[in-house]
Amino acid sequence: MKKSLILILLVSFTLLDCGTSISSGTIAPDKFKEAIDSMSGLQILDVRTPDEFISGHIEGARNLDFFGPNFQSELSKLDQNKPIAVYFAVGSRSVSTLKMLQSLGYQKIYDLEGGILNWQKYGFEVTKN
Repeated sequence: MKKSLILILLVSFTLLDCGTSISSGTIAPDKFKEAIDSMSGLQILDVRTPDEFISGHIEGARNLDFFGPNFQSELSKLDQNKPIAVYFAVGSRSVSTLKMLQSLGYQKIYDLEGGILNWQKYGFEVTKN
């Protein structure tokens, strides 16, 4: 009886934890927003071109042009102790960036599912400058 109760409690805590945690990988816009709002020191990367970035980006994002000549060296300069959130227009370049970051040893990387276009479909705002 005690073993059953302990097992039930362990399963319950595991399920509760799964509902509130965000794991590395591709995540939906609402979870991406949750990461931005809750993770201290989160590095937000927009891997579109500078013109695309100026047309509208997530507040606090840093623009690193995927096609820029120093893209990979700029990635390696990011703080490995802080999580990274990355996005593109629809997701293709950000998935490639996620894989590059993983190969460089970064571990907490979050890719915005469907990119900034999906972010806007969810009703989240973009900043223009």
